[in-house]
Amino acid sequence: MERKTESGDLRDGTVVVKREWIVEYLVEISGQEPLKHLSILRGRDVHDVQARLYQELREEYPTCEKIEVTVMRLLPVEKDTDEQMFELDGVYQP
Repeated sequence: MERKTESGDLRDGTVVVKREWIVEYLVEISGQEPLKHLSILRGRDVHDVQARLYQELREEYPTCEKIEVTVMRLLPVEKDTDEQMFELDGVYQP
């Protein structure tokens, strides 16, 4: 099912459309195994999502002096999920 409307913020009388983005990235900290992350972030465009990713990284790794981050996937979500496909006898089943 295609998304008909998108939620947005109202700024200066204009609607700012926000959408969901899938962000898959790898975090490398010296002396540790690389950690793979998958997040869904909301933003207007790539720059907005990048800022939200920086915020997420600051919250997740507040004590690390240096981390290496490799973004492997950054894609906007184009379609809504059909929840009925995941429901069996009234219980959510992925």
